[in-house]
Parts: sequence; structure tokens; C-alpha cells
Amino acid sequence: MKNSRKIFIIEDERIVALDLQHRLARLGHEIVGNVSSGDEALKQIPDAKADLVLTDIRLGGNADGIELADAVHNKYRLPVIFVTAYSDDKTLERVKASSACGFIIKPFTDEELQVTIEIGLHEHEFEMKLRQSEEQYRRLFNDAPVGYHEIDCAGRLTRVNRTELEMLGYTAADMIGRPVWDFLRESGVFRKAVMEKLSSGKISDQPFERNYLRRDGRIIPVLIKDYPICSSDGKLIGIRTTIQDISRLKEEQTSRMRLEANLRRADKLESLAAMAGGLAHELNNQLMAIQGNTALALFNQPPEAGEARGYLQSILAACQRSSKVINQLLVCAGMDKGAFARINLSEIVTELLPSLRSLVAGKAELRLSLAKNLPPVNGGASQLKQLLTILVTNSLEAIQNKNGVIQIETGADKILADKKDFEIILRDTAFAHPPFCYLSVTDTGLGMDDETRSKLFDPFFTTKGIGRGLGLSTVSGIVKNHDGNIMVKSVPGRGTTVRIVLPCDVVSSRHGLLFHSGGGARKKLH
Repeated sequence: MKNSRKIFIIEDERIVALDLQHRLARLGHEIVGNVSSGDEALKQIPDAKADLVLTDIRLGGNADGIELADAVHNKYRLPVIFVTAYSDDKTLERVKASSACGFIIKPFTDEELQVTIEIGLHEHEFEMKLRQSEEQYRRLFNDAPVGYHEIDCAGRLTRVNRTELEMLGYTAADMIGRPVWDFLRESGVFRKAVMEKLSSGKISDQPFERNYLRRDGRIIPVLIKDYPICSSDGKLIGIRTTIQDISRLKEEQTSRMRLEANLRRADKLESLAAMAGGLAHELNNQLMAIQGNTALALFNQPPEAGEARGYLQSILAACQRSSKVINQLLVCAGMDKGAFARINLSEIVTELLPSLRSLVAGKAELRLSLAKNLPPVNGGASQLKQLLTILVTNSLEAIQNKNGVIQIETGADKILADKKDFEIILRDTAFAHPPFCYLSVTDTGLGMDDETRSKLFDPFFTTKGIGRGLGLSTVSGIVKNHDGNIMVKSVPGRGTTVRIVLPCDVVSSRHGLLFHSGGGARKKLH
């Protein structure tokens, strides 16, 4: 028969059960079970492979038919129809609240029984499709790649998907019922914006950015898109919102902007250095002529010409001072390398320590964190000592006699995992071939604002009002001479760290030691 069903019967009156079995057989259905109690039914139903369960409401045993119907429906997803002689209000209320899909009152005709079965099965099939659709929607809602929430007309959260909960670190119980602005950093501004949208009924279709607060206190930048929730008459009754975590995008944008700024800064410094180097050479030539002629004039002056000799000696002294400035310009331009040797950065600091302690005495606390057994770098000891003195002097000036701390640190970096933490990176070349050694000077001074950081290594730039402004330009030139790198991070009011990274001079080899001098060719030592 086309509409034949496999039916399981539960009836505690045997005559009624047999009559029901015969009726169903006449209608073309297959009986796969006929028991008198709910306990027996729960044992046999799993193996019966039934399409439908017909049960009386009043049954012997531990459960009546309504309790049994809920158990069968919830556990096996089988449709259940009640066949009973009871139709009082109390029974009907229980039937309405149950999971049954049909109800027929004794006595009934075969046609009434068949219609009840078909309608019950149709309703059950519709319910299963609806349940499946709801489950698919629930999965889409919870597993969406973006956060999703809904708020009511008072701005309170009514739904939040799993993606958003995981993004913010909360549970549904933490968020449902609370105002949405409780979870944003700009809570006051956002509260005003949300209430204006709800009161005006105007929801913009343009996405916008906000900063959400995670449960652990971290701030997450997100991209928000709002959609209206309307009643059947078109009245705005809430807002549904998608939020997309854009932390990584922001980091990439910041990194790209930092890289572009560093490239512009490096290009500017290269131009300034080239100009300074050319100027230094020209001035040196002129200065040598002045110094030579002055020396000759002094040599030809008679002993009794005391006043004239004094003037000439003043000229020579000025020439010598000018010569030092010009030599510093050559270092800034990276044109004065001097003698290089394989040296240890920790030993350089140790050798200079008495001078540094004298420099900071009574003004700041000097702390050291020097790595032992550092691999050597190929460098000039006098230049590196000059570099360290400049950095410590700058840190001391940033502290401004407020008893701050200056820490000098050395170490070996192979990966430089914290590279992204530095705002300024000059000459990003030394990172290409590890390992590296580094020398850092950190202070607890004033720190630097954006404008100061942008001009930090410019020749003749100074924030002190006095001095030549060649200190950090000299540092830049020394690092350039050593094929190294400069990394700077600074927070106004919290201090500055300047890290100098230099390529190590020793590389292990299966056949012996290799060493290289700066960027030159490597040579093998046996």
C-alpha cells in the first residue's frame, strides 16, 4: 500500500489493543510492536524501526502515556499519537503541552484513525524540517566568521553568537541583558550613538570602527555593521550587528606605516649624510690651508711680538676645534671607519664603565645586564665607546637629574622577536643574516613625542637648546660603519630604549671557523 506505515502500539487493555491492531492491518499498516506498558515499549522501540507510535494515556507501570510520548519523541524523534477515552480539560491541557503530534478519542472509525495518522505524520515531518532548519541557522549563527549580536529598543543585548563570545572572552550569561555599550571602551559616546539610532529609527548602512573591551582588559579594534530589526508594521524594535576583529589588519597597517616612515627617514639621513660628508671634505681642505698658513705666520713671528702670537695661537686652537666637528661630521656620514678588530660588546662596556659611572654619579642609577661569552663583532673599539657615551649622555639629559635609572644591556639575538615593538628601525639590513649581538641603553626619562622621533637622527637637530645636535647623528654614522642597525622605542613620560644591533663576526663551519668583516667576503680560519 502506498501509505503503509510501521506502527508500534502501546495499550494496556488487550481487547482494545487487538482491535486496534486489526483496524490498522485493514488500513494496510504494518504492526511492529504491541505492548501493554511504557517500560516494555522503551525496551522494544529501539529495535522496532517504527514510523509511528500509538499509545493510550492511562497505562500501567511507572509512566503514563504523556510522559512516555515525551521520552519517545525526545530520545528517538518518533511521532506519537494518543488513542484514549479521556477528554477532560486537565487531560487536554497535558496533551497540548506534550510532544505528541495527534490525538483521537475512542470510539472512532477507521477513516478517522487513518486521517489522524496522516495528519500526525505530516505535522511531525514539518516539525522535523523546521527543527533541522533551526539547527542549521543556529550553526550558521554561532559559527559565523564574524561576531553577531542583537539589541532591543533599550540597547540591551538579547542574542550573542559564539564567535563574538570567544572574541571577547565572555559567556552568554555575562552579556545577555546588559547594555551593549558596557563592552566598549568609548561607552559614553557609543551609548549616545545607539540611543539616537533607536529613537530616530535611522540605521546607516556604512560600517564604522569601535574598540571593544575583552574580559581580560585587552582592547580589540572591530569593524561594525548595523542592520534594523523591525516589527510587522515596520517599526524599529532593535538592531542586529556584525562585528569583525580587525586587530591583525590594524597591526599590518601600523607595521606598513612604520616601515614607510623608516624608509623615508633612512633616505633623508642618507642624503643628509652625503651632504655632511661632502661639506666636511670641503671645509677640511679650507681649514688645512688656514691652519697651515697660521702655523707659518706664527713660526715667523719674533719672540717680542707677544700680542700677534696670541692671536695666531687662538686661530690654531679654533682650527683644531673645528677639525673635531668636521671629523664628527665624517663619522655621521659613515666615511670614517678607522681601525677594526674582533671585539666583545660586553668587554667594551666594562672597559668604559669607570668613565660612565663618573658621568652619571649623583644624577642617575646605572644598571648593567651584560651577557657572558658573547660572540665577537668586527668593529672599532673607540667608535663603539664613543657611541655608548653618547647614548648614556642622552639618557642622562632625558632623566633631568630626577634620580632615574639608566640600564645598559648586551646580548645575542638570533630572531629579534620583539622587533615589532620598536617604532624606529634604521638600516634594516643586519636582520638578513643572523646571529647578531646587541647593545641597548634604556632610561626612565621623559621619552619622546612623534615630532622628536621623526627628527631623532638628523644632523644638527637638538631639543636641548644648546649643543651641536650631532650626538645621535654620530651614533647613526658609527652603526653604518659597522653594517649594523638602530632600533628605538620611546613613550612620553616613560622613557626610551635605543638598541644597536651588529652582525656577529664568527660563523661555525664543518671545516673550521669562518669570519667576515662587515659586509665583505668571508675568509676561513683553520
